[in-house]
Amino acid sequence: MKSAPVLMLPLLLIVVLGVLAVTPRATDEPKNTLNVGASYMTFWGTGMNNDWPTGSVYWPILGNYSSSNASIASQHIKMAISHNITFFLLDYGWGNPSERDLMESAAINGLINASEGTEAAKNFNFCIFYFPDDGISGTVVNKTGLEKDFQHMNETYFKHSSYLRLNGSNVVILADFPKYLKTTTPASEINDEFWNLTEKYELYLVPALWPNWNNDTQCAVLNDSNTRTPPVYSAITLWGDTTIIDWNKTISYSEYFTKTKDNFEKWNKTARQDYGVDFVPFICPGYNNLIYTHMQNLTWWAIVTRNPQVWNDTYQLACLYANSTSNSLHMILIFTWNDFKEGTSIEPTEDYGSTYLNAILLIPEFPSTVLLSLFMVVTLLATIIYRKNGKRS
Repeated sequence: MKSAPVLMLPLLLIVVLGVLAVTPRATDEPKNTLNVGASYMTFWGTGMNNDWPTGSVYWPILGNYSSSNASIASQHIKMAISHNITFFLLDYGWGNPSERDLMESAAINGLINASEGTEAAKNFNFCIFYFPDDGISGTVVNKTGLEKDFQHMNETYFKHSSYLRLNGSNVVILADFPKYLKTTTPASEINDEFWNLTEKYELYLVPALWPNWNNDTQCAVLNDSNTRTPPVYSAITLWGDTTIIDWNKTISYSEYFTKTKDNFEKWNKTARQDYGVDFVPFICPGYNNLIYTHMQNLTWWAIVTRNPQVWNDTYQLACLYANSTSNSLHMILIFTWNDFKEGTSIEPTEDYGSTYLNAILLIPEFPSTVLLSLFMVVTLLATIIYRKNGKRS
């Protein structure tokens, strides 16, 4: 009986270690060495027809701001840096010409000017998230439109000191890349055009593929890319939420996570083994169809709940692939920083506070190997104490 009190301390320690192991918390100091980018909407407060008055369900804690406000952008950059986000992706190429001019003006006046401010902001980068609106004309790839867009990007963005560069090349994420492949233009001609652009503007192209669409066609263009020197595409990512969702029914966030995991596993292997390029995880905290219902009286996306814990799980999943020893980029892309209309924002809001932004800092305090070692030591000590006390009694 005398041994019972003696055993209480190691047993209590075991319980405490177990709780610590399964309870993640936000770190006090950023520990992430990844390159983490979040797509950044530059249309807020610009007067576009999809501006604040038409109704976002989630409202930012900074108020209904203007994306052209450098002070707001500076606060965004500070929030991002403190949460290990190292760059923003600027949408480019969608909307009509006047809307594009408004978004570009907002980007330059806001985010880009802010990056020229404090020393911390100067270490923060941006890159282009290029949509294919001008790159496709009817059923063919619009080579004239592509050339015009990339020439403009070169003059306006690529030359900026804060533009994201990898291996000395300007990073461009090609959104909705399979739209090019669904044209009548052969894969080899598509690659000819992007290879010429890559050579001319020193590009690091990352096509965003659809994981569940016509893999043979997507693989054909990647195979052709690898016949070039250098290859046309330097890495691949997945623009995958719309292909995971069943448009005819609600899908749970856990189902979304499982399908995302399956897609990451498949395409990480494809990228590394078949094409010798990096795989970049692209993750999303979830769409909410209530937002589109509020805006347009439409049920658009099928995920109807936001779950911070599953969002953290998805981020940790992305970290596993980005931190892989076979992955030289160590990069993660997030959709989005501030698209409140689609419910994908991680920027702090009145509804959720900083929950979604903080979730990407949540890490287990005790790795499983350390916990196991501590458990074995404590168990051994408890056994020795028990035997000694048993002999005395």
